[in-house]
Formats: sequence, structure tokens, C-alpha cells
Amino acid sequence: MLRYFCPSCDLLIEAQGPRDVYGPRLRSAVTMLKNFTLSCQKTADFFRQLGAPTLSAAEVQHIIGEFADKLEQPREAYLREALKNDYLHADETCMRRDGKNEQVWGVFTKFIAILTATTGRGRKYILEIIGNYPGIVVRDGYAAYDRYMSQRCWAHLLRECKKYAEKNKEIEIQYARVKNIYEQMKVILGKSPNEEAITKVKVEFTDVITCLDTIRQGRKLATHLKNGGDEWFTALYHSNVPLENNHAERGLRHIVLHRKMMGCYRNEKGKRFIDNVISVLQTWKLQEKNIFRELCLVAAQT
Repeated sequence: MLRYFCPSCDLLIEAQGPRDVYGPRLRSAVTMLKNFTLSCQKTADFFRQLGAPTLSAAEVQHIIGEFADKLEQPREAYLREALKNDYLHADETCMRRDGKNEQVWGVFTKFIAILTATTGRGRKYILEIIGNYPGIVVRDGYAAYDRYMSQRCWAHLLRECKKYAEKNKEIEIQYARVKNIYEQMKVILGKSPNEEAITKVKVEFTDVITCLDTIRQGRKLATHLKNGGDEWFTALYHSNVPLENNHAERGLRHIVLHRKMMGCYRNEKGKRFIDNVISVLQTWKLQEKNIFRELCLVAAQT
């Protein structure tokens, strides 16, 4: 598709030719390259060098928009399926939209990834995504998730403790105790709830908080541990619920990569690409499907 910018009219004029000149395989490859963080212009340049002389950045954007429309229903179906799971991983990361700081939320199961770009980070946004979800949310300490039954992430906790321990020898002793508690919990995890063993780790955890409270540099960390309450131990009462939220962090790395390479998304089309295309492609990847073949099947749909 040819494009011309008219300086007199201040308009971008595009040739209105047939849009079905490119087949499902090329259209699928275009979408995969965009998902690999290649810009529309670079994608068009690449295919022109391969023998698609009329492919423009505007046509690439149009192809991606078509996939965003076609993948909306599969994305919604995957979300409904995810909400049937006993637990969800949840996390969020910043993503600029046309120069403004906004957010991308991620909700994950073992085989499903749902990403949603929003204008803010308030709790109303996670409520819009998962509603009154009755299961357990594995998450960090962000208060937006407080309305849900939660398992606080021990990977986050250990990193936080390590950061404090590097600056204070007394806190280093308590950090070693927290690591020991974590190892004890991993032994208990996945077995029938053992109240005696659970009580033992809870008592030791409480004692760690007491000790940290007596250290001036450890009081903020003590408050962090205290605020988590019993949410540090939820997984011990529910089979298969993990202690860490690493799965969500890995799921959001793709968005972080887009942020580093592209800077931001521009408009509603960019949001739909994140919500629908990236969500479904990430889900197919988790399910070990052939992404190119699946895209070709979608592209062939009328």
C-alpha cells in the first residue's frame, strides 16, 4: 500500500487498493514480527526486501488490527477458562501510552496468559479484569489485590530481606531465618495441612518480626512482614498453590521487552494489540502450540 503526505492539506493519503493481496502466511508472519517487538516500518522494510514491494507500515498496522479483532473472542474465552482455575498469578507493570504513564496488568495460569492495558493502577482495574474471582491470587504486596484471598510472593520477600541484610549484620541473621522458614514451608507445601508444622513456621515468622522491630534499620521490613499476615501461609492450606509469583513476572517480561524496544503504545489500536494479540500468542506459547500455524488458521477465517 502506497502512502503520501500532502504538506498543503496536512493529510496522510493512502492508496485504496485491495487488502486481500497478501495471504494468510505473510499476514501471520507480519503479526509474529510485531510481537517480536519489530516496528511496523521495519516489518514493512523486511518484507519489501523479500519481494512484497507494495507492503507499507500502514498496511502492516492494518494487518495487525485485523488480528486484534479476530483474536478478541479467543482472548475472552481464555479469560473465562482462567477464572475457573483454583488460583491465578497476578502482577502489573508500567507502560506508557502516547507519553503518559499507564499500566499493563497480567493474569496467568499455567497455560493461559491474559494481558490488559489500562489507564491506571487502581484496584478498580483488576476488579474489571477478574471481577469477584473466588479463588486464590498469588501476588506481591500491592494493595489493589487485597479484596481477594491471597498468597503473598515469597520470592519478593526473600529479595526484600536480602536487600536489607546487605546493609546490616543483625538483619542478615533474620534474613537467614526467613530463608530457613521458606525451606520448611516448601517441605510442607502440597501435603495435607499439618497444623503443628504450620504453627511452628508461623511462630518463628512472628519471632523474626519481633526481632526486626528491635533493629532500627529493620523496622520498615518488619512492618512489611507484619502487613502480609496469614497471606504468607495461604498455600499451606491449599494443594498446588505456589509460594512464589515468578510465573507472572516471567509472563510480563514480554511487555517489558516491548517497553524497552518501542517505548510506548500510541492509541486504542495499540491497546487492542496488547489485550488480544499478545495475550493469545502468549497463551499459545504456554500451551506449546505452533504459533505460526495457529495464526494462519485465524488469518484464513473470513
